This record gives sequence, structure tokens and C-alpha cells, in this order.
Amino acid sequence: CECVRECMEPAKEIPASTPLFNAIGDIAKHEYVLVRGEDKVITGIVTSGDISNQFMQLAGPFLLIGEIEGHLRRLAHRKFRIEELQETSMESQRNIEGLADLTLGGYHQLLGKEERWEQLNLNIDRKEFINRLDSVRNIRNDVMHFAPDGLRDEDINTLMDFSKFLANLVSIGAM
Repeated sequence: CECVRECMEPAKEIPASTPLFNAIGDIAKHEYVLVRGEDKVITGIVTSGDISNQFMQLAGPFLLIGEIEGHLRRLAHRKFRIEELQETSMESQRNIEGLADLTLGGYHQLLGKEERWEQLNLNIDRKEFINRLDSVRNIRNDVMHFAPDGLRDEDINTLMDFSKFLANLVSIGAM
């Protein structure tokens, strides 16, 4: 090739009004799309990296919350009788058959009781743990109800820190 134009492939173009969801297939296939405005001028580019970043902003909190719930289940595994789980006031309207049926609010209620906390046999400050769990529970509510402003970086850090903390408990055999 003597000129760049002899080596290039035609670029995929989409109108700026195209919903992002509808463009994902083309972006994945071509690794990018050029965006053409109403005036027919190329106004920008959307890359697969842009889609990855958007995915992490939207799905990342869900994944972190899932990790936290999994760690909490491991923490409480075989530590409580079914009757103790069913006593959680947050869960009184639900049919509780095991740990997987508890919400973060249910774990908050269960572990917030000093006598239940002692069953875990952890040398960790209960009040601090419960405060952090409550923060996670509030963030989870924002995530599940699609808070219009999204999550703050501080909220993401809270989820990441609590998940790492629980993962460390697992790695040292505390669970």
C-alpha cells in the first residue's frame, strides 16, 4: 500500500440518535462506530472500551453486592438455626428457608443482635461491622432502584472495601 486509504476498511457509521443498546452489536463487531450527527457531520466515535466502561458503571455495583451477599452467606454458614433466621424482623413477610433467603437488611437484623453476633465467633467490633453493613444496604437500595444520579465514587469504594474485607475473612479461615 502506498497510501493509507488503500489499507483501510470502511468504517461503520450510525446516527447520533441511535439508542446505545441498539449500537452494541456493531460496536462489538467492529470495535468502534463513527457517530454521524443530524447535520451529516461525523461528531464522534464510540469504542468497545467506552462500552466496557459503561458496563462497569452499571453492572459493577450489582456484581459487588452479589459478592458481599455470598461472603455473608459463608460467614453465617452453619452458625444459625432456621428459627433464628426466621426471627429477623426485616424478613417477617418472607418465607425464610435458609441463608440465601435473607436480604442485606435481614443480615443486618440477624447480626445486629449481640447474642447472634457471638455465634460467629469473630474478634471484630460488631457495631462497626453493622454500621458498614448498613451503609452497603443503603447503597444496594440505590442500585436496585436505579438512583437517578447513579452512585458516587465513595459508594463504589464502600462496596469494594467491604467486599475485600469479607474476602480477607474468608482467606484467613474466619468463615
